[in-house]
Amino acid sequence: MNQFLQNYIEQINVLADQLEKTLTSYGTQLASSRIKNEEDQKEKWMMARKIKTMEENLDNLAELKQENEELRQKNMQAAEHAKRILILTKSLADALRL
Repeated sequence: MNQFLQNYIEQINVLADQLEKTLTSYGTQLASSRIKNEEDQKEKWMMARKIKTMEENLDNLAELKQENEELRQKNMQAAEHAKRILILTKSLADALRL
């Protein structure tokens, strides 16, 4: 075989090996990028769900504060009524002892 042709074929083989290594490396990098993209996408979806939940909670906050205040007022009224009943009961008990 001609020396020039043999050298040319060897160069082609070396370049083919280098190309194969490069393509393998790029394939590995591409797979890693895909995995990273999927993980990032999952994280974005998770954060979006958390944000949505927080927005819903924030929307309900004013209503919950109002309800809490109403319940606090009712609780205070019930405590005042209980105190009045206790005072009246003691007065009645004192009156019955006489």
